[in-house]
Amino acid sequence: MTIYNMFQRQVAKEDGQKISVEEALQKHTFGKIYLEIGINEMGTGTLDSFMEAYENAVNHLRELQPDAILYLCGIMYVKQSKSESDPIFNNPNIQARNDRIAQLADGENIFYLDINELVTDETGNLNPDYTWDEVHLLGKYDSLWLDYFCSHGIVKEAH
Repeated sequence: MTIYNMFQRQVAKEDGQKISVEEALQKHTFGKIYLEIGINEMGTGTLDSFMEAYENAVNHLRELQPDAILYLCGIMYVKQSKSESDPIFNNPNIQARNDRIAQLADGENIFYLDINELVTDETGNLNPDYTWDEVHLLGKYDSLWLDYFCSHGIVKEAH
Protein backbone atom coordinates (compact mmCIF):
# COMPACT_ATOMS: atom_id res chain seq x y z
CA MET A 1 0.00 0.00 0.00
CA THR A 2 1.23 3.49 -0.75
CA ILE A 3 0.02 7.00 -0.08
CA TYR A 4 -1.21 7.02 -3.68
CA ASN A 5 -3.47 3.95 -3.44
CA MET A 6 -4.18 3.55 0.25
CA PHE A 7 -7.91 4.21 0.05
CA GLN A 8 -8.49 1.84 -2.88
CA ARG A 9 -6.46 -1.17 -1.67
CA GLN A 10 -8.62 -3.99 -0.38
CA VAL A 11 -6.74 -4.89 2.76
CA ALA A 12 -9.36 -4.56 5.50
CA LYS A 13 -11.29 -7.69 6.43
CA GLU A 14 -14.96 -7.76 7.24
CA ASP A 15 -17.13 -10.86 7.43
CA GLY A 16 -14.44 -12.91 5.70
CA GLN A 17 -14.29 -10.49 2.77
CA LYS A 18 -11.62 -7.97 1.92
CA ILE A 19 -12.82 -4.41 1.58
CA SER A 20 -11.01 -1.21 0.80
CA VAL A 21 -9.62 1.06 3.48
CA GLU A 22 -12.11 3.67 2.26
CA GLU A 23 -15.03 1.29 2.81
CA ALA A 24 -13.80 0.32 6.26
CA LEU A 25 -13.46 3.97 7.25
CA GLN A 26 -16.97 4.68 5.96
CA LYS A 27 -18.57 1.74 7.78
CA HIS A 28 -16.90 2.02 11.17
CA THR A 29 -15.90 4.64 13.69
CA PHE A 30 -12.35 4.67 14.96
CA GLY A 31 -10.92 6.55 17.91
CA LYS A 32 -7.35 6.52 16.62
CA ILE A 33 -5.76 6.13 13.21
CA TYR A 34 -2.04 5.59 12.69
CA LEU A 35 -0.68 6.59 9.29
CA GLU A 36 2.58 4.65 8.95
CA ILE A 37 3.40 5.04 5.30
CA GLY A 38 6.05 6.55 3.08
CA ILE A 39 9.16 4.41 2.62
CA ASN A 40 7.75 2.66 -0.46
CA GLU A 41 7.09 6.03 -2.11
CA MET A 42 10.67 7.27 -1.83
CA GLY A 43 11.40 6.51 -5.48
CA THR A 44 8.14 7.92 -6.81
CA GLY A 45 7.73 11.57 -7.67
CA THR A 46 9.23 14.44 -5.74
CA LEU A 47 9.09 15.54 -2.14
CA ASP A 48 6.39 18.05 -3.10
CA SER A 49 4.26 15.54 -5.03
CA PHE A 50 4.58 13.05 -2.15
CA MET A 51 3.52 15.70 0.34
CA GLU A 52 0.58 16.77 -1.80
CA ALA A 53 -0.68 13.17 -1.80
CA TYR A 54 0.11 12.78 1.91
CA GLU A 55 -1.73 15.97 2.85
CA ASN A 56 -4.71 14.95 0.68
CA ALA A 57 -4.76 11.59 2.50
CA VAL A 58 -4.69 13.31 5.90
CA ASN A 59 -7.54 15.60 4.86
CA HIS A 60 -9.56 12.65 3.57
CA LEU A 61 -8.98 10.73 6.80
CA ARG A 62 -10.25 13.76 8.73
CA GLU A 63 -13.36 13.83 6.50
CA LEU A 64 -14.03 10.12 6.95
CA GLN A 65 -13.21 10.04 10.67
CA PRO A 66 -13.59 13.59 12.03
CA ASP A 67 -13.52 12.52 15.68
CA ALA A 68 -10.50 10.20 15.45
CA ILE A 69 -7.08 11.14 16.74
CA LEU A 70 -4.75 10.89 13.78
CA TYR A 71 -1.14 9.86 14.34
CA LEU A 72 1.28 10.66 11.53
CA CYS A 73 4.22 8.33 11.95
CA GLY A 74 7.62 9.39 10.72
CA ILE A 75 9.28 7.25 8.10
CA MET A 76 11.86 4.97 9.66
CA TYR A 77 15.48 5.61 8.76
CA VAL A 78 17.53 3.04 6.88
CA LYS A 79 20.80 1.36 7.83
CA GLN A 80 23.91 3.52 7.42
CA SER A 81 25.37 1.49 4.53
CA LYS A 82 22.06 1.82 2.64
CA SER A 83 21.84 5.54 3.34
CA GLU A 84 25.40 6.15 2.15
CA SER A 85 25.03 4.12 -1.05
CA ASP A 86 21.48 4.76 -2.24
CA PRO A 87 20.65 8.05 -3.99
CA ILE A 88 16.94 7.69 -3.12
CA PHE A 89 16.48 5.55 -0.02
CA ASN A 90 18.73 7.52 2.30
CA ASN A 91 18.30 9.19 5.65
CA PRO A 92 18.61 12.81 4.46
CA ASN A 93 15.73 12.18 2.01
CA ILE A 94 13.73 10.45 4.73
CA GLN A 95 14.39 13.31 7.15
CA ALA A 96 13.19 15.86 4.57
CA ARG A 97 9.90 13.97 4.28
CA ASN A 98 9.59 13.55 8.04
CA ASP A 99 10.12 17.28 8.56
CA ARG A 100 7.26 18.01 6.19
CA ILE A 101 5.00 15.31 7.65
CA ALA A 102 5.57 16.72 11.15
CA GLN A 103 4.35 20.13 9.96
CA LEU A 104 0.88 18.63 9.36
CA ALA A 105 0.41 17.93 13.07
CA ASP A 106 -1.82 20.43 14.83
CA GLY A 107 -1.37 19.20 18.42
CA GLU A 108 -5.12 18.87 18.83
CA ASN A 109 -6.37 16.12 16.52
CA ILE A 110 -3.27 15.31 14.49
CA PHE A 111 -0.01 14.28 16.14
CA TYR A 112 3.41 13.38 14.79
CA LEU A 113 5.23 10.33 16.16
CA ASP A 114 8.84 9.52 15.32
CA ILE A 115 9.91 5.98 16.17
CA ASN A 116 13.41 6.75 14.91
CA GLU A 117 14.40 7.77 18.42
CA LEU A 118 13.82 4.15 19.40
CA VAL A 119 15.31 2.20 16.48
CA THR A 120 18.43 4.16 15.59
CA ASP A 121 21.97 3.44 16.70
CA GLU A 122 24.52 5.90 18.07
CA THR A 123 25.13 7.24 14.53
CA GLY A 124 21.46 8.10 13.99
CA ASN A 125 20.87 5.34 11.43
CA LEU A 126 18.60 2.30 11.64
CA ASN A 127 20.24 -0.11 14.07
CA PRO A 128 21.81 -2.85 11.90
CA ASP A 129 20.73 -5.51 14.40
CA TYR A 130 17.08 -4.55 13.86
CA THR A 131 16.84 -5.05 10.09
CA TRP A 132 17.05 -7.87 7.56
CA ASP A 133 17.17 -5.75 4.40
CA GLU A 134 18.66 -2.43 5.60
CA VAL A 135 15.20 -0.82 5.40
CA HIS A 136 12.54 -2.75 7.36
CA LEU A 137 12.43 -3.94 10.96
CA LEU A 138 12.72 -7.62 11.74
CA GLY A 139 9.39 -8.92 13.00
CA LYS A 140 10.80 -9.64 16.43
CA TYR A 141 11.23 -5.87 16.92
CA ASP A 142 7.62 -4.99 16.14
CA SER A 143 7.06 -4.93 19.90
CA LEU A 144 9.28 -1.81 20.03
CA TRP A 145 6.75 -0.12 17.75
CA LEU A 146 3.82 -1.22 19.86
CA ASP A 147 5.46 -0.14 23.11
CA TYR A 148 6.33 3.23 21.57
CA PHE A 149 2.77 3.81 20.37
CA CYS A 150 1.33 2.75 23.72
CA SER A 151 3.59 5.12 25.62
CA HIS A 152 2.94 8.07 23.28
CA GLY A 153 -0.85 7.94 23.13
CA ILE A 154 -3.14 10.91 23.42
CA VAL A 155 -6.42 10.84 25.31
CA LYS A 156 -9.04 13.37 24.32
CA GLU A 157 -10.80 14.98 27.22
CA ALA A 158 -14.58 15.08 27.12
CA HIS A 159 -15.97 18.59 26.72
